[in-house]
Amino acid sequence: MRPSRQQAADRATASHEPAGGAGRPPRTGLAWALALAALAAAWPAPAAQWPQVITAQEAGGASTTVEFGVDAAATDGLDLALGEVESPPLPPSGSLDVRWTGTLLGGGVQRDLRPSTAPQVPRELRLSFQRAATDSSLTLSWDRTAIASLTDSAVLKDPFTGTLLRADMRSQDRVTAAIPALTSLILRFTARPEAAPVARVSLSSRSLAVGGSVNYSDSSTGYVTSRRWAFGDGDSSAAVNGSHTYRIAGRYAVSLSVSGPGGTSTARDSVVVWAAPVARLNLSSRSVALGQAVTFADSSTGVVSSRRWAFGDSDTSAAATGSHTYAAVGRYGVSLTVTGPGGSATATDSVVVWAAPVARLGLSSRNVALGQAVTFTDSSTGTVSRRRWAFGDGDTSAAANGTHLYAAAGRYGLSLTVTGPGGSATATDSLVVWAAPVARLGLSGRN
Repeated sequence: MRPSRQQAADRATASHEPAGGAGRPPRTGLAWALALAALAAAWPAPAAQWPQVITAQEAGGASTTVEFGVDAAATDGLDLALGEVESPPLPPSGSLDVRWTGTLLGGGVQRDLRPSTAPQVPRELRLSFQRAATDSSLTLSWDRTAIASLTDSAVLKDPFTGTLLRADMRSQDRVTAAIPALTSLILRFTARPEAAPVARVSLSSRSLAVGGSVNYSDSSTGYVTSRRWAFGDGDSSAAVNGSHTYRIAGRYAVSLSVSGPGGTSTARDSVVVWAAPVARLNLSSRSVALGQAVTFADSSTGVVSSRRWAFGDSDTSAAATGSHTYAAVGRYGVSLTVTGPGGSATATDSVVVWAAPVARLGLSSRNVALGQAVTFTDSSTGTVSRRRWAFGDGDTSAAANGTHLYAAAGRYGLSLTVTGPGGSATATDSLVVWAAPVARLGLSGRN
């Protein structure tokens, strides 16, 4: 699970060297070598794992390798599934050959894995070899640090008394078989119980919208042979890395169980999947007079983290509630966009802003005789929804046009009040109603 030292060095090269060498002089080959060596030394080495390799090097220059170790699936015989393949017959004299031998191994194998048990028991393997030159020495070498971390004891010795050749593989990294008659060695080791891996979950996000995907990664430490992701929605995966899509809002428990020779461990995390909010807006009125404020309110449902009102006249607001006054008449589109962890939604409406009508009245005459009707006409402009005529004699009318007859002579003040969605306005005028003259004559004498 851990990057190799070379991977670390490659990362450092890609991440820390400016493109084109800009910003500092180019490094020399020696400087690069020293820098990479320092980084490799600081980077933690991968955990030792079975199998381990023993290299056989003859004084004449020929060399070969064999492997040994333990595995939960191994037996004491041939395990083809684990790479234990019977070696071909011994080559002719004069050729170097090294193999593990035993009654259950046929003609011998290059890899010998034995069962891992708990508690661990000592294992004995026989390493047989044929030198290319019968009088040459054979040096066997191995990784003592790895052997020390994987075993409680590991000794390579001669098969006779154990004193002619003996090497503690946990503290020594090589031994030389110089006795020509020595053609086999005994390896006795006790494998250390494998520690259980430590499960660690990495998620790209713990909060996402419905339909969104979360990237997951197994960052467990230790020797992992299998894993199982459970995403909390019934889906699972055995992949190291991948992505998973959630289709329904909710809180989901995510778990990763990793298993290795040392056991199993589980790490847990959670993901919250959010539905987009549902945008709803409320307006105190969709029809207002010029200069009259409209009150707005956000009545959206769901989780809302931010909002934006647009009133159609270039003004905006982020408030949940408030009021807005339009500066000009017209029809305005109002929108509310709400955003939450689950996404965004928009609701729309409209407001019509009206100007007040301009009242104008028309009279057929401003001087009429008593008993003569006067014709009145509403010639107002703008949107008028209702009107009221007052004729000055106590009579009124709601008609747009009509006639009125006065019952007495006199001067009368008339008014017309018109009302629309934009407000009210009044126009006034007056007329005189004349009585007919009374004729009288005077005579000086009738005789």
